[in-house]
Amino acid sequence: MSALLTTDHLIACPACGVVHQFQNLMPKTQARCQRCETVLYRYHPYWQSQSEALWLAACILFVISNSFPLFMMRTQGMMQELSMLRAVTAFWQGDLYLISALLALNLLLLPLLELVIVGWVLLTLRLQWQAARALLLLRGLQEFKPWGMLEIFMLSTLVALIKLGDLASLVMEIAFFSLSLQIIVIALLNRAFEPFWVWRTLGQLKQTQTPS
Repeated sequence: MSALLTTDHLIACPACGVVHQFQNLMPKTQARCQRCETVLYRYHPYWQSQSEALWLAACILFVISNSFPLFMMRTQGMMQELSMLRAVTAFWQGDLYLISALLALNLLLLPLLELVIVGWVLLTLRLQWQAARALLLLRGLQEFKPWGMLEIFMLSTLVALIKLGDLASLVMEIAFFSLSLQIIVIALLNRAFEPFWVWRTLGQLKQTQTPS
């Protein structure tokens, strides 16, 4: 997310810095920078309710993805289940501490932290909590979000499944499908949780809470 420098009436383009005056948009329209054509904001009156619904769905899928096995492998009469937590612990027990730490960071900690921060921001707006803390958390989300690589893990898992197909019988379990849906839902959440409206709404809330 790129924070747009906004006041009640001014918007600075995050790409080239040109300042524009905020204007209300018509349905299905968007505002672009006059210099570089960067999209500044879109008509999105229901972004908050959509974000809340998608956030709740992402939380449910996150719990399922981390509570059940990803797939079951059958080879030479033996069956073994693999979950994300078991993969992390297996690498750790094999003395591959760096790989284990990276897996735990990208599969468990960063997605959980993102959901917690987005949830806090949405609750702040819904319940009119103090906006200063939500703004601080939102800035933190901007810093670590590019390091999340859940999609890369999913792609590498698919490649591994294809290569292992000739050696063992693989059965995809519920967590595999929930993780796939989780990636899609989080992508939709990132689109609904539009930076311009989030920062603007939090800024307006902070102004109402600041003593005059």
